Amino acid sequence: MSIKSIAIVGGGEMGCQIAIQCAYSGFKVIVFDIAKDAQTLVKQRFDRMIAVNTESDIWSSTDAEKAYANLTITTELTDIANVDLVNESVFESLEVKHDIWSKLAKVCSEHTIFTTNSSSLRPSDFAQSTGRPERFAALHFHLKASRIVDVMTHGGTSIETMDILEELVPQLGLIPIRLEKEHPQYVLNSMVIGIQQVVGNLLLGEFTNYEDIDRCWMDLFKTPYGPCGLMDNVGLDTVMKIMLAKTEDDKAQQFAQYLKTHYVNKGSLGVKSGQGFYNYPEPTYAAAEFIDAK
Repeated sequence: MSIKSIAIVGGGEMGCQIAIQCAYSGFKVIVFDIAKDAQTLVKQRFDRMIAVNTESDIWSSTDAEKAYANLTITTELTDIANVDLVNESVFESLEVKHDIWSKLAKVCSEHTIFTTNSSSLRPSDFAQSTGRPERFAALHFHLKASRIVDVMTHGGTSIETMDILEELVPQLGLIPIRLEKEHPQYVLNSMVIGIQQVVGNLLLGEFTNYEDIDRCWMDLFKTPYGPCGLMDNVGLDTVMKIMLAKTEDDKAQQFAQYLKTHYVNKGSLGVKSGQGFYNYPEPTYAAAEFIDAK
């Protein structure tokens, strides 16, 4: 089976990033969102994200035009009935995911492959709601943070579906990592979340500050930002939710509350809100003298 058309369910930050990457790669993309003003909100996200790519010379104006030409926004679920692939990127709630997948199961063509971009929930917990568990898998993106895409079975995914998805990812200019067993935090996230928890312990204990944490990391690994800058790029509200999902880990719960109190409740969500640990679009970690400056 050849994938030619893709629907992204959920027009938030990550959903829009995935949509733009797919559209830029030549696929026809429809973004579905239930918000009444989705046409305005999603387009604003498209405009902002594409502008960042063109202004930083990652894309040419021709690239931007190509991406725009392949993008469509809808609030009608029936508009995505005949796409080849659905990638769901809605709120991390089992109730919400059960609801949207049960609706998609009734609307979409039998040939459509279903995938989820869920970061913290087990796909097996809602696989049956899709009505086609053998044609359902996790297709988990890390856009901006990494080109890695996790292609993961939920335990009942067919080999054919896994093969199709693994072949699709390079067509998006990204790198597939195949997981033959279900792991709730995938490969990269398992490592990143562990680092985030260590950072949380350092901040909660007031051992040091977020800038010095990032200086240590950036100097050693020669990266453009450190763990706190990475959390800003992911979204501090998203990191908070991931920590909250670790219900049996007291330290993770404490870090979630720290992020909620100091940042999320104040609307400081990271890059997408213009402020998080750092202020954007010109965070101090981007300055040439950041690592050496004291």
